[in-house]
Amino acid sequence: MPKRKVEKHDKYPAPLVYFFFASCFLILGVFFKILDIYKDIDQQILITKTQTYENNNSPKLVKIDKLNLNLAIEGVDIIKGQWPVSKYAVTYLKSSEKLAGEGSVIIYGHNKINVFGQLGLLKIGDQINLTLSNNENINFTVYQKVVVSPNQLSALKSSNGSTLILYTCTGFADSNRLVVKAKLT
Repeated sequence: MPKRKVEKHDKYPAPLVYFFFASCFLILGVFFKILDIYKDIDQQILITKTQTYENNNSPKLVKIDKLNLNLAIEGVDIIKGQWPVSKYAVTYLKSSEKLAGEGSVIIYGHNKINVFGQLGLLKIGDQINLTLSNNENINFTVYQKVVVSPNQLSALKSSNGSTLILYTCTGFADSNRLVVKAKLT
């Protein structure tokens, strides 16, 4: 039986392949760095926008030292039953007091690591700081954490006077909602 000739199928030499993949990783790295820069710019625009059109009692920043979070807050209203959500910041529901009770503030955001994705790590007694448009700082202490279904809006009710309510998605495929309540300290 005659021997078959072994053909070499190296169309592209190994260094060229390595160069191609390294270039792809470099391009992806630059792309994600640009996204981070735009996120920071969006944060600054939101802070400026909040300062210009909100009254002195509106929240503009939420800071949770335990989670290393310091996020701009965008004020919105419910529009045709929909809760608008900011991409990179958290959202303050302007009609919070009507929905949750007198003196309550509802702030909600995406279940992303750089937004409210770590909210589940908070425990009773943890501190949350809110900065208002007039640069006044208000401190809150977490007193309740509960997971509910999306249609269970009664979980947003509060009878504890001045209450901060943080709200985000949780669970498999974000099928539930995490509600963290904090009282004024």
